Amino acid sequence: MTLDFSTLLITMSFAIAPLAAVFFIDTLRRPPEGSGRYWALAFLSALLCSIAYFISGHTDDVWWSVAAGNAAMVFTLGALWLGCRAFNRRRAFVLLVVGITLTVAVASALPSAEGSKWAGAAEKMLALGLFSALVVVECLRPRLRDFAGAWLLAAVLAVHAVYVVARSVTYLAVGHEHPVFLVWFGTGFVTAMNLVLVLLGGLATIAIRIQAARRPLSRRDADGRRRHLENSIAFRRRASGRLAALQNDGQGAVLVVLAIDLFPQLRGAYGAAHATGLQESLARAVITHAHSDAVVGRLLGDAIAALLPSSPDGVASARGFAEAVQAEYAAENRSAAATAVSAGIAAAHTRGPEHTLDLDLLVDAACDALVFDAEAGLGRIRVAAI
Repeated sequence: MTLDFSTLLITMSFAIAPLAAVFFIDTLRRPPEGSGRYWALAFLSALLCSIAYFISGHTDDVWWSVAAGNAAMVFTLGALWLGCRAFNRRRAFVLLVVGITLTVAVASALPSAEGSKWAGAAEKMLALGLFSALVVVECLRPRLRDFAGAWLLAAVLAVHAVYVVARSVTYLAVGHEHPVFLVWFGTGFVTAMNLVLVLLGGLATIAIRIQAARRPLSRRDADGRRRHLENSIAFRRRASGRLAALQNDGQGAVLVVLAIDLFPQLRGAYGAAHATGLQESLARAVITHAHSDAVVGRLLGDAIAALLPSSPDGVASARGFAEAVQAEYAAENRSAAATAVSAGIAAAHTRGPEHTLDLDLLVDAACDALVFDAEAGLGRIRVAAI
């Protein structure tokens, strides 16, 4: 070996631990979501990996420590991939990752003529290359590709995937005893590269979470204009003007008011930071699914409203909008500490310029529909009769 494993593994362990601490502290400040839970598992697995390799390097390669280290390294990248899929609102194949991890653990624990397989085991490198490629693909998909941390993660794992391919080709071409293989693809270099990979991957995931938390509650429309969530005063002003203009043109409008069920209880039980995170999650969902010509903003209290032009199908499109917001919120917040979103809908039908409907009446009707029959359960959608 050309590297001092004791120094290497101790240094990497002390480097991974602060990253994990930063990640978990940040997790406490915002509600748990699918990607955060998977990435938390990745950090824990990375710590286990470094500890297992350290034990193996100081106890004559105890079989269980080698198997644990190899499996933990594979699970680290697998959990990283699951988190990326969850962040992109895609299905997470948990059983696939668990199955591959167990396969690597068993293969690493089996006796071989050369003793413990250490960090360069073929089945482990194959699994790492597979998950690296999958993470790169996921980082280039919509949502993640908008974050600088995702591009860093994609670049790091792309290099790792290429390295795995190069190592396999070199092994087949010249064998594992060739000087080129021993220097650039041997156990020492592989171990160092894998642990550095964990460090850069940890930095990238933390950067993604920080950027997502600080990203303004807005989105850019197709025409290049940025859509913001208005405060209550600005929303009433803009919505009143929009409602009057629609009715003067002989068109109707629909107001959708959305709120998180049991929000005061959640704020009291889990704290203001948790509640703020849930509100931001709801706001992002509303902005994401609102029509380009909708007016979105906050109402007094904890509700968020969207004024939409009415469509020929009546309130069906407004109900579809509310259902899309509910699904987006549920996908981002899967724990009982987030409950669900309910909606109240009120429609201002076409009445002509001499029979315009006041926004306050529309807001009151939608809010009444929102709280009506609250005991019926979470995630309600009620339509007001005006």
